[in-house]
Amino acid sequence: MIKNKLFNLGILFGSVLVVILLLELALRFTHYSFLMSRNEEFRYYYKSDLKKGCDIKPNVNKFQSNVENKIYFPVWSNELGCFDDPYRGEKDYILLVGDSFVHGHAPFADKWGSQLEKLLGYRVLKCGVDGYGTKQEYLKAQEIIGIIKTDPRLIILGYFLNDLEDDYLFPRQTVIDGYVMHLKELQNIETGEVSLRENLEKDFSTLSSGSFIKIKNIIKRNSIIGRIFADFVKANIMSGPKSNINNKVSLSFFEFPWIENAWKNHFENIDLLKLLAIKNNAKLLIVIIPTREQVYQFLFDWQGARLNPETPNKKIINFLKNAGIGYVNLLPLLKEYANQLPRNLLSPSDDLYWQYDGHWSINGEHLAGLLVAKDILESKVIPITHRDDKLRLINQQLAEFRETQAAR
Repeated sequence: MIKNKLFNLGILFGSVLVVILLLELALRFTHYSFLMSRNEEFRYYYKSDLKKGCDIKPNVNKFQSNVENKIYFPVWSNELGCFDDPYRGEKDYILLVGDSFVHGHAPFADKWGSQLEKLLGYRVLKCGVDGYGTKQEYLKAQEIIGIIKTDPRLIILGYFLNDLEDDYLFPRQTVIDGYVMHLKELQNIETGEVSLRENLEKDFSTLSSGSFIKIKNIIKRNSIIGRIFADFVKANIMSGPKSNINNKVSLSFFEFPWIENAWKNHFENIDLLKLLAIKNNAKLLIVIIPTREQVYQFLFDWQGARLNPETPNKKIINFLKNAGIGYVNLLPLLKEYANQLPRNLLSPSDDLYWQYDGHWSINGEHLAGLLVAKDILESKVIPITHRDDKLRLINQQLAEFRETQAAR
């Protein structure tokens, strides 16, 4: 009888395992396959950094990455630890820093930083790092200027709305066994309580002993089902009051007493960038990058969530105006070109953002490059040769872009 029960349990366990494996295989051919993107291929791309938490390693050889398993392209780093061509001693250059929107979720030639370089005829050092906040971006800019010992003409900060949360949790990341890991998580959005993840070296390193946590994280890294389950537990069981917040909006959209202090400290980091620009005889330009749900507001129930999609932009712009810092607010500009017909999913070939990944599509990268280049030329923030000819070409391309979008 005991043998029969053990046999039946074995059959049941084997059947469940087969079903899970078949489901995992099936999910690899659905849109859920994007959950595995930019995971293993970016292992060893980053290094731990005492000041910034983590950074891109210098001189990483080319490797293949992709977006949503549809667009494949090489990624690398130069001697400055940037996803960019080598620096060849250019005296006149623009330094572009930011997070993943600057690093790019698109082929190198299509990145908006690359488009800026082509449109302006001006060297752009493209030094975005995935997951960075404003303080890390300031430290990155300071480090690069110190290495090349040449002042930039212009520093551009690609500002994304989760920079507030990244600064609040700074230093948020480290690198263990080649993977970028979060040291801190926002545990309670109503109080600002932060949870600190201890023993990361022991728990996450694949070189550690065969613990349950080690096995759990190996499964999460390599299994779509494992990742979905882990995200569900984190969102619905582990995170308390934050579990009621849709993950499509960042901390910057909410108003709690503690967040005001977070904004104050965050703005101090932007002030540091302003002082860095002044110290190095450079101009500073903040490019405010909107979320996909701000541009395509039908993708999120803003009214039901009792949130205003423009709240953080207004707060940031008010600060920048008072501080005398130049800016480009891309939200209203991108909305002008976006197809606002309500639908469940965006089309990465037609729209400005990817279908599931929250970053710009190739269309969005190109449009952002055109809009920022136009602002730089019109504002005459730095001297650029053949300014009128370049501005005329940009306006022509923007008109063609609008016509193409209208025809879709």
